[in-house]
Amino acid sequence: MSATTYANKNATCVSMTSTSGDYKTGNGPTGTYLNRTDTTFTPNDWHNSNSIMSTTAVRQQGGSLEIRQSARKLRNDTHSLTNWGQHDNTTRLSDRMRDLIAWKDKLEQTIADTDVEIALLTNHKERCETALTKHDHSI
Repeated sequence: MSATTYANKNATCVSMTSTSGDYKTGNGPTGTYLNRTDTTFTPNDWHNSNSIMSTTAVRQQGGSLEIRQSARKLRNDTHSLTNWGQHDNTTRLSDRMRDLIAWKDKLEQTIADTDVEIALLTNHKERCETALTKHDHSI
């Protein structure tokens, strides 16, 4: 007994040849009986089936390549946008830090100048008060 499996578009057919009549396979309690089939395929059927499978495979391969290319482009674009966005944010933050440091230095200098001026005014006030008290006592 010999069994041959053929693919024909959407169906799989089994063609068996033997001298006995019925065939058993190991599917079930006592096996499944396969009826003898007289289905045979011509070379033209084989070529048509192979052509359809080849065309389908090429079409799917083209679609797959297109999806891979668009995914690669999307990944590269996203990576580029992310890097430039990070660069821009880092630049803006460093500029802001430089501005804040300059303002802090300016404010510290202003506070120091104000403290010096307050000390001078306090000293001048004390001298004026001393001179006023001397002037009042002399009259």
